[in-house]
Amino acid sequence: MDKVTKGQRMDEKEYDNLVFKKSMEMVKEYGFKCDPANPVPSDDQLADEIYEAGLRLAVDVGGWCLNTRRLIKITESEIKESLREAQKEYLAGEGRDAKKIFARRPESTDRVFFLGGTYAPFTEEVAPTIAKAMAMLPIDGISPFNHREISGRRIADMPLEVWANRREIEWTREGITKAGKPGLHVVNYPISTKAAVITSVLQPNYIRKTDGVMTSPLPELFKIDYDCLTANIVAREYGCLVESDVAAMAGGYSGGYEGSTIVTLAGVLLTHAILSPVTISADAGMHCLNPELWATPETQWSHNLCVQAIARNTLIKTRPSVATSAEPCTLQGLMEIAYCTIGVVVSGGCEVFTSRPVVPRRVNLPTPLEAKWGLEISRGALGMSREEADDFIKKIEVPRQKLEVQLKGKSFVECYDLNTLTPNKEYLDIYDTAKKQLTDLGFNFKF
Repeated sequence: MDKVTKGQRMDEKEYDNLVFKKSMEMVKEYGFKCDPANPVPSDDQLADEIYEAGLRLAVDVGGWCLNTRRLIKITESEIKESLREAQKEYLAGEGRDAKKIFARRPESTDRVFFLGGTYAPFTEEVAPTIAKAMAMLPIDGISPFNHREISGRRIADMPLEVWANRREIEWTREGITKAGKPGLHVVNYPISTKAAVITSVLQPNYIRKTDGVMTSPLPELFKIDYDCLTANIVAREYGCLVESDVAAMAGGYSGGYEGSTIVTLAGVLLTHAILSPVTISADAGMHCLNPELWATPETQWSHNLCVQAIARNTLIKTRPSVATSAEPCTLQGLMEIAYCTIGVVVSGGCEVFTSRPVVPRRVNLPTPLEAKWGLEISRGALGMSREEADDFIKKIEVPRQKLEVQLKGKSFVECYDLNTLTPNKEYLDIYDTAKKQLTDLGFNFKF
C-alpha cells in the first residue's frame, strides 16, 4: 500500500503519454518489427528480447492507481523475486474432477488445461442448461456466463450486480452437478470489477478454494483501483486461485503491434509482482480500431510472441483466450478458432479458453460445439513445432479486413436441442465440413 499511496503524483493522461513514449523508445531501440508473414514466430532470440524490453518497461514506468493518482513503482529485483515464488503447477478443482495447470514451454507436449464456458451474456432460464451442456464435455474447468437482466431488472447498480453474480455461480454449480462433475474447477468471470461483487461469491457454496476468480488491472499499461486491490487481498486470504486478464491494444497508447506486445509483457510482470495471480491471460495486439477481428496475422504474431516470451523466461501460467468475429453455427467461426488455438498451444500457453464472439451482440450465443472444437484443436496441436504451426495456419481461410457486419449464425437455443443437449444437423454438418477441411490440410485430430 505504501507504493500505491506514496508514489509520484501523475495525471492519467500524463501516465498514458509516458507509456506511449517509453514503449515507442523500446520498439526503436530493439528494432522490433511486426511480421504478419509469420503469425506463429519461432525466433527464440526475438522472444527473449521482447521479454527483456517488457521487463525494462515495467521497471521504467510502473503502474498507476486511479484512486490516489500516483505511480506504483516496482524494482527489477522485486519482479524477479515474485517470479522465483511462482510454482510449476497448481491443482484446480476437487476430487475426481481436479486437474493440474502446468507451466508450459513453447512446443511442449504437455497437455494444456482447457477452460470451457461462455464469457458471454445468457438469459436466466438458459443459464443452468448451458452450464450442464458445457460440463458434459471433457473440459478441465468452466467459466460461466453473465446476465444483462436478473428477475426482469436491468443490472445497473452494485446490489443487483452482487445478486446476479451469486446467481451466475449458483446456476453454474447446478449445471455441473447435473452433468456429474460437481468438483469441476469454476472461474468466476465477474459481472463487475467492484470488490463487493467479487468477494460476495467467496464461500464454499459458490466459489470454493479450488475454484478461481478474476481480478484484472486496466490497460494501458497497468492501471488499478482500490476495488481490484481489495478483491485480490480477500481472494488471496480466502485461498482460491486468482486470475488476471492482462491485455494491450494496438493502435492505442501501446502504439502498434510491436508496442502492444511489450506493454502486455510489462503488464503481466507488474500484475505478477503486485497481485501475484496464479494464471494470467496475456492477450496482446488486439487492434482498438478493429476489435472484432481476432484471427489476423498481426494480432496472432503479437499474441503468440507474448506467450512465448513469458513461457521461455518464467513459470507464469498464461491463459490466452480465443475469440471469433463470427457467431456460432458458421464455418468461419470454427476456422477462426482453429487459426488462433494452434498458435497459442505451440507457443506455450498453459490454459486455453475457447470461444465466443469478440463482441457478443445477442444473448445465449456461445455453444458447447465451439468448445468441443477448440478442445480437439488444442489436443491435435500438441507435438507441432512452431514452424509447422506457422505454415499450417496460413492455409486456413479467415477474414482479414474490417467487418462492416458481424457474420450472423445461430445461438445456443437456435442450433441445439435443449432436451438432448446436442447440436442440430445444420451445425453438425458445418462441424464435419470444418474437420474435413483441416484433415485434408494435414491436421491430426487425436480424438
